[in-house]
Parts: sequence; structure tokens; C-alpha cells
Amino acid sequence: MAHGGSGRHRQASAGVSVSGPRSASIGLGVGGGLKPSAPPNPFQMGQFSTPGNKLTSEERFLISTGARSASVRSGPTAAALLNRCSFPLSPEMSTSRWVAMSIQRTAVDMDTPEAVDRKVRALLNKLTVEKFDSISDQIISWANKSENEKDGRTLIQVIRLVFEKATDEANWSEMYARVCRKMMETISPKVQDDGIKNADGKPIAGGQLFRKYLLNRCQEDFERGWVAKETTARAAAAKASDDQAIKVANEKKGEESELYSEEYYAAKKAKRQGLGLIKFIGELFKLQMLTERIMHECVKKLLGNVDNPEEEEIESLCQLLRTVGRLLDVPKAHAHMAVYFSRMKELCRSGNVNSRMQFMLQVAPAILLLLFL
Repeated sequence: MAHGGSGRHRQASAGVSVSGPRSASIGLGVGGGLKPSAPPNPFQMGQFSTPGNKLTSEERFLISTGARSASVRSGPTAAALLNRCSFPLSPEMSTSRWVAMSIQRTAVDMDTPEAVDRKVRALLNKLTVEKFDSISDQIISWANKSENEKDGRTLIQVIRLVFEKATDEANWSEMYARVCRKMMETISPKVQDDGIKNADGKPIAGGQLFRKYLLNRCQEDFERGWVAKETTARAAAAKASDDQAIKVANEKKGEESELYSEEYYAAKKAKRQGLGLIKFIGELFKLQMLTERIMHECVKKLLGNVDNPEEEEIESLCQLLRTVGRLLDVPKAHAHMAVYFSRMKELCRSGNVNSRMQFMLQVAPAILLLLFL
């Protein structure tokens, strides 16, 4: 009894159908044991369809990905689903949409003047004595893009950028002159200008073309002077008219700073660039890119107006003599130098020269003597 149990218990477990209320709820597939079938429920387990015309998650997925299917669980096709949408499958891009700058720059041709201007300016800002070789090589590589041109426009643009940087930063004019010297020596011989030809009728190319471009730019700026006469006159008039207002403002606020007009600062910038040009020309001469004849022509032009000289001419003369006077005062040019010093003495005695300019003219010969010691 302890191991097998009673016969009554073994009979009940023999798999014989047991009648009673429990048999109707077991659902084992035995006849008479299932409940009557109920009407289909749209929300039964395993059926994710929604009533009405609303889209299912699977239908929305097909619309978003653009996939096409023959049928979706006996539902509408992808084409039919698109008709039920209120938006197109592939909407056209708006022309005013935002696009990242990195994507925009990839679509821009890197050889455009804007790209050359941006890249070369960045390289010139990084140029130092320590990084001279690597940065100058990159600048020359941009200038060599004129190999595929017939007018050398990229080379002209690079020369303009270097020239502007050299004249605006006179303290570093020697380094920029070295860049020009290296560019003249290493520029590709394939760079040429069909509009500039030599005596034989062939286009000038390579370093010879670079030197001609550079000398033309130096000559144009030297002949133009610091700034146009009318700009200088406007600056002087603006400063004179503002002097009284400046004085009143300073007395009222107790400040020593002065306020100047935009024309005045433009004139100051022109003066800085004018002196920078003179120093840059002198540095090019020291690197043998300009001849002694050109230097003497510059000195003669600056000393041409002895009776009523301009202040910019006197200051440029003194700057030029400080830069190249020692190299010009050679035995074969002693006669020229004597004439220069004689005219400088005449300028000192002129009543049209202010005391500041007279002092500069007197000091310039003394500086040359110190350079020889």
C-alpha cells in the first residue's frame, strides 16, 4: 500500500475519460471537450493589424525605407500604401536647406581663385624662420598650378599675396624676400604667359616670368606712392576739423587718448605700406633680384623734387638708404653718392621741410658712416 497505492488510484490514471465539469475545460482535443468557436477578435495574440485605414508598424517601415513587397500580411501593396500617405516617398530637397561647410567645400574646385587666396594666406600667416622651408615649398606648389594656364593668373595671384604681406609687415620683409628668391629659382619651367614674349618671340616662362611679374608690381606701387593725393587731403582735413571736438572730449573725460577719422587711419596704413614697400625693394636688391641701376633710379626719383618735396618722398629716401646705402656706396658709384648727399643738404636748408624731416636727412648720412665702421 505504501509503494503501489490502492487500485482505485491506479484506475484513475489509466487515461480513461473522466466525465464531469473539469473535462470541458481541459481542451486536450478529445471529442466534446472544446468550447464553441468565438468570432475572430482583431486584437488576438499574434495578430498586429489595426482596424480601419490606419497603417501598421510594418507598413510604416515599408514606406520609410522605400521597400516594395508583393503583399503585407494580405494587406495592401507598397504602391497602395503610398496612396494612403499624405507625403511622397522621395520628397525633393529644398534649395535653402542647411548643408555642413565641410560638405560644401568638397564640392568646390580647389583651383578656384577663392581657394588659392584662402590657402596661400593661411600659409603666409604660418610662415616663420623655423618653418621657412616647409611653408615656402607649399606656397611654391600653389604657384606651380599655373602650369595648366596660358596667362599665369595663379602665379600672379600668389605674387600679389606675398607682396601685400611683405609691404604690410616691414619687419619681416627680409623673410618674404627670401620666399621670392626661392620661388624664382624653383618655379616650374612649364609656367608661362603667352602674352609676354622674349626677343625671339617665345613666351617667357619659369623664373624669368616670375621676376618680371614681381618687378612690374614693385614698379607700379613705387610710382603710385603711398596714397592718392586726394585721400591724404581728406585725411588732413578730417583731422583738422575734428581737433576741436577731440580736445573737448578729452578735457571732459580726462583722457589722453585721441579719436581719429577713418580717413586718418587709412592714411596711416598707406604710409606703413609705403615704407614697407621701400624696405622690401631694398631686401630684394640685397638678394640680387634687383640691379644697382634700379636702385639708383629709385633714389633719383625720391630726390627729384628739391624745391617743394613731399614728406613721403623724404621718409622713403631715408628708409631706402638705411636698407641698401652700404651696398650702393661702392667706388664706382662715389660720384652718384656725392650728388645724393649734396641734394640732401639742400633739402635740410629748405624752408618747406619741417624739423622732423630735417633731422632724418641729417641722420641718414651718419647712419651710413656707422655701417662702414
